[in-house]
Amino acid sequence: MDGLFEYNSKKSLDKPKAERVLEFFDEIHLSTVTVGKKIYCTITGLSDKHREILTLMDIGIEAYEILGKIQRSEI
Repeated sequence: MDGLFEYNSKKSLDKPKAERVLEFFDEIHLSTVTVGKKIYCTITGLSDKHREILTLMDIGIEAYEILGKIQRSEI
């Protein structure tokens, strides 16, 4: 798997450690805004590489979609 390291996006690992994969997900954020009685939730920082990792772990993007609207990220 490549793209897990900011300083070297071409560095590839056959079996990345769980800690490294979890660190890669650190930049995903859930923002909430309340207007009156309505709550709006937005998820930022979810890149195509995150989606690829979720697919490899057999976790659908729905795990994030149920939390709020996903804002595209170019990371």
